Amino acid sequence: MAEYTLTDDEYAEALRAAMDASNRARFEDNNPDGAAEIGVQAGRAKAEEIARRRTLGL
Repeated sequence: MAEYTLTDDEYAEALRAAMDASNRARFEDNNPDGAAEIGVQAGRAKAEEIARRRTLGL
């Protein structure tokens, strides 16, 4: 995939996804040890999804 720089709003959206996933893992799924990695993966996936949408014009 070509490199794409997220806008501030897009970056905030990816961060929200990361924090939501991390909090869900830590508090709802009782997985405090894996919460950080889960958050990172979710944030990265959201950022990639946003970039894909923008580059494809969706």
